[in-house]
Amino acid sequence: MWTPLRQEIEKIRSDFDLTNKIVPVSLSEWRSIEDKVYDTFCGIPHNHSRPVWIWENLKVESAGMSLDKHAYLLLDKILDKDEQLFLLLNETVNEASKFWIYESTVLPIQFVISEASEIDEVTIVEKKFNWILCINHHNNIIVGGERMVEKFGKLQAML
Repeated sequence: MWTPLRQEIEKIRSDFDLTNKIVPVSLSEWRSIEDKVYDTFCGIPHNHSRPVWIWENLKVESAGMSLDKHAYLLLDKILDKDEQLFLLLNETVNEASKFWIYESTVLPIQFVISEASEIDEVTIVEKKFNWILCINHHNNIIVGGERMVEKFGKLQAML
């Protein structure tokens, strides 16, 4: 049985013909992707407990800002439309955190976020693991990685 978040995402994918545009990673891939995210951006060893809020534990150069409007509305202004991404959505399952991981590009991700009500924290990682972007439960955007911090700074200057 899928959890409420996974059910909601699957319904959005189906109802809006996004099944080929936002794809869940396979059961054999998700653990290595999650490990790589933590290893690359947080530096937390595999044998230690991992925080749900990745954005609080970034070891890479980072920047952030709080927004009055929905942070996801800026995603297509920050991310290249054809860039291949991993989307990590966290959910509490049996009192433990779990990530549902998808592959996509920015526009389908933005659409799913706009339609979903069960999403709390969003993490987006470029598939080569050069940068990370998080939208937290306070509607803050936090970015990490030199290239993303630079792009984000340019966007902030325009806002």
